[in-house]
Amino acid sequence: MEIREMKGTDIDAVVAIEEQNFRDPWTPTIFKDELSQSSRTYYVAEMNGRVIGYMGMIWILDEGHITNVAVDTAFHGHGYGRELMKVVADLAFEKGMKSLTLEVRASNKRAIHVYEQLGFVNEGVRPKYYEGKEDAYIMWLYKEDWDARNA
Repeated sequence: MEIREMKGTDIDAVVAIEEQNFRDPWTPTIFKDELSQSSRTYYVAEMNGRVIGYMGMIWILDEGHITNVAVDTAFHGHGYGRELMKVVADLAFEKGMKSLTLEVRASNKRAIHVYEQLGFVNEGVRPKYYEGKEDAYIMWLYKEDWDARNA
């Protein structure tokens, strides 16, 4: 698996993965807008020329806010999402980020488990964040914890 920065030519594959994984998927227009902004970086995981996952991040001073992470459902359960997040976390911390944060549906136990394995800690709740119905956990990962886990 190769992880690289996302290009405009990846948008169709990323949108297809988005539609498989999310109840309210982002459109090609949203991804085009995201890629045009210098404060945002998106990465794709590619295997044998096929995009199998992606991850996006907004850079805010020395914090990275993870916007989306998803893997093609045909590749779920093999650790590709975790590996994608590990590589991007390494890149973010190497570039000077001191922390990474994300929101996750309170019901998404599989994702929460992966994030906890990576060292993310639940530090809060956004009530009714998703569709005005479901809470989101606010999870954080700090560089010093990352470095200690990966020494």
